[in-house]
Amino acid sequence: MRALIINFLLLIFCRFLIAQTFPEFKVKTFFHCVNGKIQIEKELSKIEGITYVNADINTKIVTVKYDKAKCDTNKIINEIERIGYYTQYSDKKKRIKRACPHDSKKAE
Repeated sequence: MRALIINFLLLIFCRFLIAQTFPEFKVKTFFHCVNGKIQIEKELSKIEGITYVNADINTKIVTVKYDKAKCDTNKIINEIERIGYYTQYSDKKKRIKRACPHDSKKAE
């Protein structure tokens, strides 16, 4: 029983350290549908160093936690653009292949 309690406390402590280690980056992204949410979360999750992704369909905010040694905010923005969505930091003159034809008017 004592070992179980120690392991539990160790697990909580490790989760706390991990949560504190990775910075959080929030970026407004111009997607509108569940397909966009799924694409963004799926593709960003593949990037080495990204530990958490949530694309909020209501606010259009993508929240990413990442390891600064393996990833940075520019890489995250570039990947969102590669997927086919503009972000609040994107150059709107930059042409990107749109992931969803319904979004083309939303970013303008």
